[in-house]
Amino acid sequence: ISMSAFLLVVLSMGCSLPSKPQSPKAPKWDAQFAVPLADYTYEFSELEEIDSDSALFADEDGLFHITYKDTLDRFNVGTELKLDPPAPKTFSQSIGDISIDSPGSQESPKITFNELTQGKFSAFQGVELDSIPSFELIKIEKDLPTFEDFESATVKEGTLELTVRNNTIIYLGNPVKVTVESRRRDIPFRQLIEFKDPIPPRGEQTKLIDLAGFTLSNQMRVALEGNSLGSNGKPVVVDVNSYITVEVSISGLEVLQARAKIPRQHFQMSGASALDEKIEVMEAAIRSGGITIDLSSQLPVDADVTVEVPALTRQGKPLRKYFELRTNRPRQLEYIDLSHYRIGNPKAGTPLDSLNYHLDVVTIDTRWDSDPDPFATISSDNFVVATVSLDTLKFSHLKGNIVEEQEFQIPRT
Repeated sequence: ISMSAFLLVVLSMGCSLPSKPQSPKAPKWDAQFAVPLADYTYEFSELEEIDSDSALFADEDGLFHITYKDTLDRFNVGTELKLDPPAPKTFSQSIGDISIDSPGSQESPKITFNELTQGKFSAFQGVELDSIPSFELIKIEKDLPTFEDFESATVKEGTLELTVRNNTIIYLGNPVKVTVESRRRDIPFRQLIEFKDPIPPRGEQTKLIDLAGFTLSNQMRVALEGNSLGSNGKPVVVDVNSYITVEVSISGLEVLQARAKIPRQHFQMSGASALDEKIEVMEAAIRSGGITIDLSSQLPVDADVTVEVPALTRQGKPLRKYFELRTNRPRQLEYIDLSHYRIGNPKAGTPLDSLNYHLDVVTIDTRWDSDPDPFATISSDNFVVATVSLDTLKFSHLKGNIVEEQEFQIPRT
């Protein structure tokens, strides 16, 4: 651009000057002239060729005034505009609630009528009796098969469904009690469920247990005890091989911590760096500069991370980078050259005051990841941390507002 610089200097000649000064003689000192865009030294002898718009005069106080008008050579200010780098920004995000596959159902081995009655009716197998009297059920324990998809889990949300199926010739209850407990001493889970209503022959009943706050073991047992109404006064044919089963089903698990086969997990994280306040950028083309993204995983599982910076675009698409964080390679650092990128607020018409970073984290199912062990010990506190550092950005084009002064080196010809 071309611009005119108006120079003003005030020279004091002392208190003894007359009110009407004499014709001036050429002084022998230099005068310093300050202008917003340049700083030069002129001698009076240089002012001989000043144009008619320039002037040398004295005011009523005897002070000399010189106005000087000149045209500066064309200078491209845009190439010198820049954004100073903000301090590196570090932010992190924990994985939070962890979903694991429902362990499914495990059914106890059969508890036979012969076990329930301690063999008292074994001699009457196949014989019809007028009735079987009520009696107390002795406590009988049965180990459940091991749950295969987890070893232990501290539950935030989840449900245990316990079903008693009565395939005997007698009524169970009332009441009948079932205890579900861990077989591992280091995980002292134990719950007592009471069925107050009788369970008739060929009948079943189900109770639900809220597992929130409990730590589960994959090795459990059930114990059945209580009372029986016998045949409830009805004639029956004795079948010592008829049986009871107890089924335990665990579902809807979200855990705070677990050692388990961990399916795909998904969480997001974000951060922002405040930009230099000297320039309000509406839109700019970056001539030079770059950004460094440093990712580190504290997850015990493999993860794929997508980093997106919406305010930095190239050919209309936001900056997006993919990182593969692995248990044996948990850190990745990458420098991205931003030359030929554009910077601007995704919300058109609004100055850009910060760079926002969005990270999308997806873990890989432990059955298919780089670790041959399908089990992983994971906690909701495990996290990913990111540090983003920005270089000084220089622009080849800028649309915005210069809020604070910037210095430029303007060559003099």
